[in-house]
Amino acid sequence: MVKKGFFKKTGCILISASIILTGVMFFDSSTSEADGENLNQLEAVQEEIVKDEIVEDQVSEDAVLQELKAEEIQTDTTEEIKTGTTEEVPAVVVEEASKQEVVKDASDSTTPEYTDGGATLKFVPAGVGNEFTVPETVTRIAEDAFSESSVNVLHFAGARGGDQITSIGSQANKWPANGTVVYCLGSQLEDESTVSSFFLARQTATRKITIYYSESDINPDPTPVETYAIKYKLVKANGETSTIDGGESTTIPSAPVLTVVTDDNNITYKWDENAAAVSDKTCTFTFVEQASASDPLVTITEEFYDSKGTTKVSTNVGNPNHYKKGTIIVPAKHDGYKVFDEPTQYEVTEAASQAVTFKYKASGTTPTPVPNGNTSGGSSGASATPAVTNKNQLKNEIDETLLAKYQVIKGANQTVVRENGPVEIVCNGEVNKLTGIFVDKVRIDPSRYTIASGSTILTFTGGFVKLFSTGDHVVRFEYVDGYAETGLKVTEGKTTTTVTYKVSSDGSISSGHIKDTTPKTADGFDNKYLLCIAIFLLGAGSILFSNQRKLEAILAGENDDE
Repeated sequence: MVKKGFFKKTGCILISASIILTGVMFFDSSTSEADGENLNQLEAVQEEIVKDEIVEDQVSEDAVLQELKAEEIQTDTTEEIKTGTTEEVPAVVVEEASKQEVVKDASDSTTPEYTDGGATLKFVPAGVGNEFTVPETVTRIAEDAFSESSVNVLHFAGARGGDQITSIGSQANKWPANGTVVYCLGSQLEDESTVSSFFLARQTATRKITIYYSESDINPDPTPVETYAIKYKLVKANGETSTIDGGESTTIPSAPVLTVVTDDNNITYKWDENAAAVSDKTCTFTFVEQASASDPLVTITEEFYDSKGTTKVSTNVGNPNHYKKGTIIVPAKHDGYKVFDEPTQYEVTEAASQAVTFKYKASGTTPTPVPNGNTSGGSSGASATPAVTNKNQLKNEIDETLLAKYQVIKGANQTVVRENGPVEIVCNGEVNKLTGIFVDKVRIDPSRYTIASGSTILTFTGGFVKLFSTGDHVVRFEYVDGYAETGLKVTEGKTTTTVTYKVSSDGSISSGHIKDTTPKTADGFDNKYLLCIAIFLLGAGSILFSNQRKLEAILAGENDDE
């Protein structure tokens, strides 16, 4: 039979043992790591101390050796001086030195040397400076005659300009230097001159030599400047003309300096883009009288009939426009149609509101297109032009013959979100000259946009903008006499995407998972701690078992402690 209190005592011993064992293990691991680190640091410090001592000893040893060598040299030199012994120079060296030519100091002389009675220039000393004139009597220049000089401006005297020179010897010291100027005024052609051949052969990419053969080379005549007279021709609504002076220009202008002018009678004139002309160095730009808000409003209607002129196939009604009294409005031209019936032109009267209808019938044997669109009437110039010509409206392709003479003045190169239409773009072209709107070279149906005056105000509908593909597009305004283009970038609306991550055991992150934020120890979990836990649990179990036995004894009327 087990003795009383055995299980309780055993349990206490096991729990105490597990606690002590855990503390010892934890202390040993910390101490071993710390001791290892301290040992490594101690070894590193000792190694550095040994290295410093070795270097110090080496430096000291080298210094001593150098000092001893210096003392030996000084001693040897002193002994030589005391005994009077020196090394003798061989006789051969003395003899060779006596044979060497003594170089004369050219800087001491300013007089050049000549031979052959002055026909040969033998030597030019440095003392003459940087400018020298070769006399006309000289026909030959000796070798190295200029080698000691600093001459970089050379003149050849006489009317022949150096043609009398028959030979020039080679010159040392890279003479002539870069930037040398040679005056051979009166010389013949370059390939017939000895002087020219000598200097031209010595020009390189880094050595430039200038040769003048005549006074005109030195002072060339200035290039004449062409000038053009500028004239502004003013045309009134009744056909009367006048001209004002616009000054002069050194180039032929492609457009007038002024786009709007006002004469002495306070009449405003606007430039007619197609009226500039150049003749006899005169550029004439024609301006036509502009209507004001107080001038009559005229509505132009165009009716189109079949080839017999009996069945109407289409009607264009233009917007009312202001015209000056006396303005002659002529019907616009449309391919495949010709004007018939009266009127064939219309003169604006004093009435505040007027209307005119021009009739067209199909012509030719080929099928005739049916005109349509929204004609905005005529301009306020001397002739009327429809806002959309049927020729261009019925063409699906852009007109490659037009020039880019207009500019987008608002909304150019904008970026829009596809779902955030409408989009507004403004071009400085006149509405009454507009022939169509293109996107990426494709004509856009007028139901997809609206046009308002005030230059040309284009507004794409919100529904149409939603049909755009994302990316870059080109919007083109096409007029009867030119075009303008601008970029339009369409993007999607912003979206929010939630991405979760999971941290792998190697520290990498993989997408598509919820991030694991469980902290991890640096060294992992030591299995020895499992033994401590097991001992602790065993002790706790023994105590619980002891208490259970005691409870049973009490219930049975016994007491284990007695």
